[in-house]
Amino acid sequence: MFDDLPRRIVDTGRLANPLNHRIFAVVLAVLVVLCVIATATRSSLLTLAPVPLYLLGAFGLWQVRRTSAPPRLLGWWVVLLSGTLGGFWLMGFIANALDR
Repeated sequence: MFDDLPRRIVDTGRLANPLNHRIFAVVLAVLVVLCVIATATRSSLLTLAPVPLYLLGAFGLWQVRRTSAPPRLLGWWVVLLSGTLGGFWLMGFIANALDR
C-alpha cells in the first residue's frame, strides 16, 4: 500500500494527463494577454513587468513535461509556481499602485 504512494505523488507531479498541461499553458497565456491589454488601457508600460515572470513559469511548465527524475521535477514545479504566483502578485501590486 505505501510502496505505491511515492510513485503516485511523482505521477501527479508530472501532470500525467496532457489536458492539465494545456490548462496551465492557457492560464499563463491569458495572464500575459491581460498584461498587454492593461498596457493599452492604462497607458503605462509598467503593467508589462509581470510578463517575464509568466514566461519563467511557462519555461518551468515545459521542463515539468520533459523531466523524469523526481528531484528535478520538484525543482521545476517550484519554478513554475513561483513564476506564476509571483507574476500574479506583481500584477495586483502594480494595479494597486496605478490606482492611487
